[in-house]
Amino acid sequence: LHTEPVYVVVRGALAEALRSDPTPERLSALDRAIRDCPDASLAGLLLVKGDTLLRTAQAREDYVRASWPYLRVAVHRQASPEAADGLFGGGTALHRAGLSDDAARLFEQAVAHPLAREQTRTSATDALQRLRRAGGGG
Repeated sequence: LHTEPVYVVVRGALAEALRSDPTPERLSALDRAIRDCPDASLAGLLLVKGDTLLRTAQAREDYVRASWPYLRVAVHRQASPEAADGLFGGGTALHRAGLSDDAARLFEQAVAHPLAREQTRTSATDALQRLRRAGGGG
């Protein structure tokens, strides 16, 4: 049962469950899925975790912690479009943590990533421009 098609369904179900009610039990289920999934499914599950932690963050430390799963994607899936998604998500989390320079570097890397999806590249470009207008991020 630890196949990529199964984990596509698992990821979708967990993403939906966590969007509606991110309970500790559901986060534990996500952590188990991350632990047990095939390599091809890891990036998608880590992005779900980053999205969930980012959405539920309340303090600076929470935002920094939300950046970690995104950055794991960027490091471990460098040659994939998901790497750019991870860079953008990590940049967003660090920006909300007040780390504008670090966020800007991640947004720049997302924009420059050769496999970035157009939506990710556009979002990262917009975020970088907003940061620069606000006087942060280089």
